[in-house]
Amino acid sequence: MTKHLAILITVLLASFLLWYVAKPWISDPTWSTVDYSTWLIPLVMLMFTGAVVATALILLSPHAWRFGTSAIVGVTFLLVFGITKLNLLALVILFLFHFWAMKSMSNAVRNHLKIDFRAAVGSGIRKVIMPLLIMLSFVYFANPDVQASARQNQLPLSITKAVEGASRLIAKSELNQLPVRQREQAEDQIAKETIELLNRSAEPYRQYFPPLLAFGLFLVLQGLGFIFIPVAGYIAGGLFEISKITGFVTIIEKDVKAEELVL
Repeated sequence: MTKHLAILITVLLASFLLWYVAKPWISDPTWSTVDYSTWLIPLVMLMFTGAVVATALILLSPHAWRFGTSAIVGVTFLLVFGITKLNLLALVILFLFHFWAMKSMSNAVRNHLKIDFRAAVGSGIRKVIMPLLIMLSFVYFANPDVQASARQNQLPLSITKAVEGASRLIAKSELNQLPVRQREQAEDQIAKETIELLNRSAEPYRQYFPPLLAFGLFLVLQGLGFIFIPVAGYIAGGLFEISKITGFVTIIEKDVKAEELVL
């Protein structure tokens, strides 16, 4: 019982810190182009929290304790981002994905004569992290700045900054023969004209900006999955090894009955 509570407290701290450090990142409309320090810590916490939750879903039993893990992640999410219909829908998605992860990881543990924790984590870690990405995308969609992008007469700030940075980079490489002063003026002019062109082109589609931006964030995070999902798996493996070394978790051998077909 004490160990179960210790695991849940760890999940509580990890998940709360994840949402806490993610909130300013999600609230900043220029998250995709500003200094990496705005998204590096949330990304690290995303990996760590995914590892902690996956470890908890494997170690805890029966299912009531495992659902308690998902409930803690959901409650901390609501505490940080508030209770809205969209956030409650995110909780439903969280429970569905975590139930799917529980089944995958439980089967991976039961179907091996020798416990292979890494294989168990690998079978469910993506299903543990995926709802976290969806939840972040939902709160980004609800961001007032993102919602306002449908009513503004210009592109959202995140896109404007990205286009401006790309335009300056291209101009700099093409105009490197010009004096510094003239090159800077040319870069400013090219960036300004590019943004004005995009603003005119995007005018008919402005109402779709909020869902497109939220989906864009999800795609970016999902695209980075090839990095942070394996890393989260290694972190979970490390947590399990530490648990064994400290005696928090022990592995015992027992006889298993098996069926045999005879004629």
